[in-house]
Amino acid sequence: MVSRGHDASSVDDESRAFYQARLALYARILTILGLAFLVLVLIVEATVAGIDLVFGDLSTRFRILHVALIGLFVGIWLFTRSGRRARGALEAIDVGGNLLAYVLIALMVSRANLGLERTMALLLTELLMARAILVPSAASRTLALGVTATVISMLTTWLVHTTSGPWDARAWAAMIDAFGWPAFSTVVATVASHTIFGLRAEVRQARRLGQYVLEAKLGEGGMGVVYRAHHALLRRPTAIKLLPPERVGAEMLARFEREVRQTARLTHPNTVQIYDYGRTPDGIFYYAMEYLPGCDLELVVSETGPMPPARVVHVVAQIASALAEAHELGLVHRDVKPANVILTTRAGEHDVAKVVDFGLVKDLARDPAGSMTHDATIRGTPLYLAPETIGTGVVAPASDLYSLGALTYFLITGTHVFRGHNVVEICAHHLHSEPEPPSARLGAPLPEGLEALVLQCLAKAPGERPASARALRASLRALRIEPWSEEDAARFWTEHGGSLETARAHRAKHGASTGRDRSVAIDLGARS
Repeated sequence: MVSRGHDASSVDDESRAFYQARLALYARILTILGLAFLVLVLIVEATVAGIDLVFGDLSTRFRILHVALIGLFVGIWLFTRSGRRARGALEAIDVGGNLLAYVLIALMVSRANLGLERTMALLLTELLMARAILVPSAASRTLALGVTATVISMLTTWLVHTTSGPWDARAWAAMIDAFGWPAFSTVVATVASHTIFGLRAEVRQARRLGQYVLEAKLGEGGMGVVYRAHHALLRRPTAIKLLPPERVGAEMLARFEREVRQTARLTHPNTVQIYDYGRTPDGIFYYAMEYLPGCDLELVVSETGPMPPARVVHVVAQIASALAEAHELGLVHRDVKPANVILTTRAGEHDVAKVVDFGLVKDLARDPAGSMTHDATIRGTPLYLAPETIGTGVVAPASDLYSLGALTYFLITGTHVFRGHNVVEICAHHLHSEPEPPSARLGAPLPEGLEALVLQCLAKAPGERPASARALRASLRALRIEPWSEEDAARFWTEHGGSLETARAHRAKHGASTGRDRSVAIDLGARS
């Protein structure tokens, strides 16, 4: 029962946020239209002679009520445009604001302006239709507002004509308009609300993958798309990685399934945890893993600059710990890079590093030589490829250590070890060029031993690198550097958390990676 309540609250909050956003849009559009109409009338009155013969004498009361109507929608927009508003408050401002708008429009009509009854009816019609299209609403609520608008329109018209003189054919025609336009729009708006409300429910159902409901896109890579999701029964947040049908081929499916199986073998707290795996009836392959709020290292550095040495040691030691477990199980990640490490919060502790995306993992137990047994293709991210991977296609734990050295270089300096105009030039640097010391690139000295460890990881010969990921972690922890404290981490996220979350959401929506930052396949047989 508790889990079900949690699921319902998650769905309700998403619905509330959408309701608030659409109310803000509705109010903003009506504000703009109201201001545009006011400006247009003022310009016409000031420039066109004899316009009063057409419009009649628009009283000061009409002007005041027009401005009040605009002010009403400005107020609704300001209330709903930001922050988290309670569902009850949103419903109150939706119903109450629209009813007040109907009253203000009705008050514009007076005996001095008998032609305005039709304008009133048309304005009420436009409000009902705009709300039905823009604001998610149950059909019953739309119907109630429409009936109220129709009654207000008819009552206002009856009062004006009853007090202005004898009841004549013009009065009856006005009553027909007062009833017909709002009544027609009420029927259409009610049907529209029913249809749109139902379609949203159908879309939500369509976004279900078995027991999971997709909520928001988190990112996309060569192996699939990642969404935030929730489970119908479990309370824990979940991320879902999808392999859409259009990407499915024999090789891609095999890689996707291998990623799930291999990652599921890993239990280290600095490795993303796998929960579930499956295929939907329409052929979409997916797996569920722990949801990691926070940002990847690439985004953190690109948005906030190089990390201080103490933080670099703190983060890289965690990555090395995760790789140590993988290597001891005979697994090589093959795509260690900043974008594949998430900094998150666990049990109130900040800057917990999580290694993700084992889509290119190599199982040395099945291929002891570490070479490419099925084809002559190497895969990885050019900026972080080890020389032996490029030169011979050999994959070993030492290859991950080279990539980790390149990642560490990026954290320290904010730049990549080697830069080039294309993939070929970058790979050539990995094969033949000596890296510039990070202190020279940074223009500042580094703590004793840290630079030596980075350059050791970047050695061209695998045998010259640290003996293992575990040995590298031990060397990092032995450095005489004041530790990066929980207070330091909390201070960083307090200062930069908001901007980083905004940047992450923007990247998820629009994408920002370049070709050199993405995993690629290189055909060894085709190289000259």
